[in-house]
Amino acid sequence: PSAGPSLIPSSSPSLDPSRVPSSVPSISQYPSVSCDEDGDKLTAQFFVRLKANGDPMIKDCEWLQGQENERINSICTKRTAGNKSLGPARNVCRATCRICERLPSSTPTSSK
Repeated sequence: PSAGPSLIPSSSPSLDPSRVPSSVPSISQYPSVSCDEDGDKLTAQFFVRLKANGDPMIKDCEWLQGQENERINSICTKRTAGNKSLGPARNVCRATCRICERLPSSTPTSSK
């Protein structure tokens, strides 16, 4: 392991997880969230795109849930950078976008 993070990202990242966890957790601009039974917070807002006048187009998860599946998929697959305070739909409305993290089970399972 290195003494610290590299200044230049690797062109070929490792496929295997580190055996030694970081002593300091990384901080993402758009923190990931796991989904629970409640799903998305309906009032959570996300950045869609910039309007022609330069203003940001902002929507919420409730609006996204009301769209047809094709439109939801289109919005959720966009990898927009977001704006200063809001991330893209895929980072905000994770249940609607069906990209929730798989959380480890609290009950161990046996392998056969």
